[in-house]
Amino acid sequence: MRREVKRSRGLQAFRIDLPQLEALLIRIVGLFPSTPVSQVINVRVGDEELEFANVEEMRTYADLPSRITSFRIRVSEGSRRVSLAAERQVGTPTSASVSAEAETPAWCAGAVETVDTFLRGHRQWYFWFRGGPLLIAAILAMILPAVALALAGVETVAIRFLAPSIAGFIALLGLYLMEDRLFPVAVLEVRQVETAIRQYMPELTLFMAALALVLTILGWFLAK
Repeated sequence: MRREVKRSRGLQAFRIDLPQLEALLIRIVGLFPSTPVSQVINVRVGDEELEFANVEEMRTYADLPSRITSFRIRVSEGSRRVSLAAERQVGTPTSASVSAEAETPAWCAGAVETVDTFLRGHRQWYFWFRGGPLLIAAILAMILPAVALALAGVETVAIRFLAPSIAGFIALLGLYLMEDRLFPVAVLEVRQVETAIRQYMPELTLFMAALALVLTILGWFLAK
């Protein structure tokens, strides 16, 4: 009889560089009772998918961008496998998860916990509001003022009094829709960039454009 168990867990937003990835892989390989252990690192760069056998191969590949946000790492030996993935499904934001497959639930649970514990030490500062909280905040920004006015017995409200909630809704919804660029759930840093501003220039430009649009709409309503 053959038994196979799988355990998986979603991961909070994290950022690691190549030396930290090596340290994580050493911990994962240490979970396997025998060698050799197979390692495969797949990264997606635009429409291209690249496969590496180890971290050293990534270091020597000059065409990799400074950071990667879509990747899958698999470590396996026999019927035991550990996978770490940051991938985007159609119609949903990118999500990060770790999974383990083996013949016993105890080994799977231990492998998942090992990866999760390591990556918790490299969490991004925005891990707590990424995803659902941003969307909920956008909806509340639109609904709460109307509910408050209704409870206060106000029947007719000039549109300019609702302008701040409309602007807040647009801003928060924009952040939610752009969160994969502004707040990636997983970042694999291949090399250091010169400055933080240069690294995040596309995101900063997009955010400033969205902010300018919101302020323009707000000013138009308040001028009425």
